[in-house]
This record gives sequence, C-alpha cells and structure tokens, in this order.
Amino acid sequence: MRNFRLYFVILVLIISSHSVKAQEFSGAIQVKSGFAIGEFHEEAGNVVLPQVKLNGMYGIPNSPFEVGATFGYGRYGTQMTRSRNVMQGVNQNFRIRRNNNMVNLNGVARYIPDLNIGFRPFLEAQVGLIHTYTRSRVRENRLADPIASGTEVYDWSFMYQFGGGVVVPAFRKNLFLELSLHYLNTGEMEYLTRSNSTYDTNGELQMQTIRSPFSMLQPGIGIRYYFE
Repeated sequence: MRNFRLYFVILVLIISSHSVKAQEFSGAIQVKSGFAIGEFHEEAGNVVLPQVKLNGMYGIPNSPFEVGATFGYGRYGTQMTRSRNVMQGVNQNFRIRRNNNMVNLNGVARYIPDLNIGFRPFLEAQVGLIHTYTRSRVRENRLADPIASGTEVYDWSFMYQFGGGVVVPAFRKNLFLELSLHYLNTGEMEYLTRSNSTYDTNGELQMQTIRSPFSMLQPGIGIRYYFE
C-alpha cells in the first residue's frame, strides 16, 4: 500500500508538470455495467447492473480540471410471472412484469491534463444521490395496455464514486471515445432483487426486501463531444 501511494503521488506530479490547454464544454453518453462487490454481493448475490448515463462537463480555462454533472438510469432485474388471482371473480391468467430500477444524479470533478501523447488520461470523483425502486405492471398479454401498475419498494441514499480512464480521439473532430473504471458505494438502502418477490400457493405476493449498500465496480464506455 505504501508503494502504491508513492507511485500515485509521482504520477500526479508528472502529469501536473505538463502544460494544459483551455477546455470546452462537452457532453457524453456512457454505458456502464456494475458488478456487485462487498456487502452488496453478500446480500444480493451476483447482481449485474447495466446503466446508461448522460454527462455534461465544463473545462476550467487554462486548467486541467473539469466540473459537471451526470444523470444515470439502470435496471438490475426484471421478473415476469403469471397469476389468476389479480382480480377477484375473474378467472384469467394475467401477465405481471416487475422491474427493479435505479436512478442517480451526481456532481463530477475531473482532472484531465493534456499530455500531447494522442490520448488523455483522467481521474475523477462523483458525489450525489441514488434512488432505487421496484415497479410492477399487470397486463392481459404482452401487447395490452396495463390494467394496474404501481411502485412497491423504494429508497434513497447518498452515493459516491471515484475512478479514472482515458479519452481517445474517435472518427471526427471533437468526437472522442471514453473508457473508464469506477468504484461506487452508497449508504444502506432497502430494495428487491429478481428472486425476492414470489407468490405463495394462494396467489399472494410475498416480498422479502434486502438492506445493504450498493457497492460495485463499474467498467464503462462512452462517446464524448467537445463543443467549440
């Protein structure tokens, strides 16, 4: 650990010694996959949480720093069941779809120097809020409009994440490919997974909620455009 800290400090000093250029506004769409680790993995198992994020950044002039915000949506489990006990007196097999969702909104601080080496490495930290919720919809069949819908379990928490990556020129001017890896953690939240909502022999819904942080490793890929 001591050697790692020494190497990290040396890397930061080397990066800081290079000149930087004024940055522009930029926007990105990012696709990430979160893999459960730590207490999240212990409580929920091998959860994989794909996520789409929209990101906007402003580069501080004559500085290697960018600040901005990001909004993300992900889904960590979809369950489809059928039941004849949805409407009293109606003997019909209804289709029940239950989605476990996550949204988050974060402020972002990024350190991204211009090293004149063809690509730009960066380090960043994010702090914000996360909201998890489970919604269900009841339909007669796949194509029919929902006859009932609602939110069954939901919770909020603070979250933080940090990590880094590289920004690489893509196919046209001002367009870049962004590769990243982040560690994400939250406060404890109450939530469901795909296997925690079942129906008993009488057709009654049984929900066994879990409570833990959302701790994940998140590799990601995105497309970023710098506006002139």
